[in-house]
Amino acid sequence: MDWTSELLVALFFACYDEKGECLDKDGVLFIIERSQYTKFKINSSENNAFMQPINNSTIDLFKKRLETSDIHLFEPVIKNPRLRNQDGCFMFFPFLPISLDDKKYVTLNDYMIAKNKYREQNNETNKSKIWIGNKKIDKNFKNSILQELNELHGISKQTLFVDTNHIKNVSNWYKQLYEKAKKMAELIKAKSKS
Repeated sequence: MDWTSELLVALFFACYDEKGECLDKDGVLFIIERSQYTKFKINSSENNAFMQPINNSTIDLFKKRLETSDIHLFEPVIKNPRLRNQDGCFMFFPFLPISLDDKKYVTLNDYMIAKNKYREQNNETNKSKIWIGNKKIDKNFKNSILQELNELHGISKQTLFVDTNHIKNVSNWYKQLYEKAKKMAELIKAKSKS
């Protein structure tokens, strides 16, 4: 599940609807407390199974991925431009049925309810309840919120969904600008010597 560490970016996603399919529906902004979740240790050898691509030869490793017993937060060490702009991070959690009688995979909400109930039954009073806060975003204000995010904070579709071709073009432009500046500096230096 995708998350962002930036509240205003989260607000953007609670209001944004590229296809226009949810214009008549309220948005929802979700908020979590990071410290209540396990931080995924990317460099730990116990997590090697999570780093392998899924194919026929690694299917057993994939099954190990399903054995996770807690909610984990994962922040990539290396971020592509889109992840950087969105301040992206990820959450994964057990989605297998909670009991043998259940046939459906669980949602994050189902898992949190079960985990909190387990903590209560086992007198784990030293651990606080897992929660996710949410705030309704009235459908009538979504457009004005998006406009304000863009005008006051520079948060828009263009800034969050970075096109890699655009990045290459900007990079090339700066390289050309640098080369021009270098030539100008050489000309100025040559003129000052004469």
